[in-house]
Amino acid sequence: MIFHGIIQWGREMRDTKNAGKKFEQLVEILDNLRSEKGCPWDREQDEKSIANYFLEEVYEAIDAISAGDARSLAEELGDVIMEVVFLARIFKEKEKFSISDVLEGINQKMIRRHPHVFAQKYIRTSEKVIDEWYRQKKKEKARQSILDGLAKSSPSHISSISSRDTSLSFFPFSSNFFSMNLNLFINFLLA
Repeated sequence: MIFHGIIQWGREMRDTKNAGKKFEQLVEILDNLRSEKGCPWDREQDEKSIANYFLEEVYEAIDAISAGDARSLAEELGDVIMEVVFLARIFKEKEKFSISDVLEGINQKMIRRHPHVFAQKYIRTSEKVIDEWYRQKKKEKARQSILDGLAKSSPSHISSISSRDTSLSFFPFSSNFFSMNLNLFINFLLA
């Protein structure tokens, strides 16, 4: 039993190292596509043109999750990662940030928001983990309202709002009715 676990852990470590090399290869591919000798179409793209492709890939990944199709999900996650690298490359060209900055930022955020794993803070339940996550998030970003920080282009206002404030659960309506009407109300307020 223990031996099997060690072998499995060894495979996971090799996979992690292999993933790093493959990620570097993807960055190099995008660098080549955006170079002077690269692809004319890729060179013409900017963050606004890529945004729609990025969103499309995210929705295709969600469809694969809903369908329980692991093979399609693996492909769609690759497409999502490619779009992230593509966008980072565009902003590197503008001297705003690089993919390395993106990765450093998310690594630090995940460590900060999981003090129960990476620091000496004991949290016993998933609910407390979520509370801590939002506490850390609020500390990082000055937000006054549960609506602050929700993307205006996001179709998921409702689940975000209800997960941020459980006091909203008193509504006696079905979730679909509540979602449709609250979404209309939020869009009206934001317009």
